[in-house]
Order: sequence, then C-alpha cells, then structure tokens
Amino acid sequence: MVLLHLSLYSNAVTGGHLKMMRKTLKYLCPAEHIPQKIEVDISNLDIEDGLFMHDVEVHPSLKLLSKNENMPVCKIVATNLDTPEPAALNLESPEPAEI
Repeated sequence: MVLLHLSLYSNAVTGGHLKMMRKTLKYLCPAEHIPQKIEVDISNLDIEDGLFMHDVEVHPSLKLLSKNENMPVCKIVATNLDTPEPAALNLESPEPAEI
C-alpha cells in the first residue's frame, strides 16, 4: 500500500472542505519503484469536484490493484451554511412550567 499525500491548496477552501474516501492505494510494481508516498496536487479542484483512482499519476511500472479505477479518492464538498454550528444552538433545558 502507498500513502497518498494531497496538497490542500484548493480553490474550494472557501465554502468547502475535503472529504477523504481513501488514504492509501495498492499497486503492484518492481521493488526498486516502490514509492514511500504519492504526491497529488488537488489545487485545480472546485466544490463538488473529485479525484478518482485513475487520476493519480504514478510511475509507469506501477499497476493499480483495483477492479474499479473509477472509485473516488477524495472530493471537495460544499460547507452547509444553513446548518447552525453546535455552539449556536440553544441546547439548554426549558424552564419548568409554573402551575
């Protein structure tokens, strides 16, 4: 397994966040080409864009060991601004009714 290292300098930093689906990928390759990690630049991703296994560029001798190369690695998802932050919610118990 090879660790993926993503650059987080994405255009979607404002209004979005990175959702990781996979942190490692499995490859078959000669011993002399085993990488410690794979650097992936995601700076060109916008909100709702994703990176898929087939998008990861590696040495030509590496063969991805996956039956589905269209599986996502990560995606930039929109931050839901309509949902209040937990601190903004009034979670106090209501006062008991007076009888």
